[in-house]
Amino acid sequence: MGRNWVILLVILVVFLAGCSSVSASPAARIVSGVVTKVVSTIFKRLWSLKSATKTAIPSRSMMKFEGGYTVETVFDGSKLGIEPHAVEISAAGEVFVLDSENSNIYQISTPLSR
Repeated sequence: MGRNWVILLVILVVFLAGCSSVSASPAARIVSGVVTKVVSTIFKRLWSLKSATKTAIPSRSMMKFEGGYTVETVFDGSKLGIEPHAVEISAAGEVFVLDSENSNIYQISTPLSR
């Protein structure tokens, strides 16, 4: 009788181990698939992010003169026949203007006031 219990116990363990491995395998595949898709999506989103490009036209055109004095410069390109799209100031103090209509670059030397 004791031998029958051992055989029954071995059969039961083999049967339960076989069932649990079969049911665990699809669950592991599902979890693995979900994790792979989530990581892939996050990686694609982070990879596709571009650094914020700064426009060349700041809200105010600022130049520094004589040890800390700040001067705001108003540039009216229509007097020169230029429709400004972007304005950049070089280290030498020259103003570069990109025309929005003709895509020409104009170099304007300082001082701008007349």
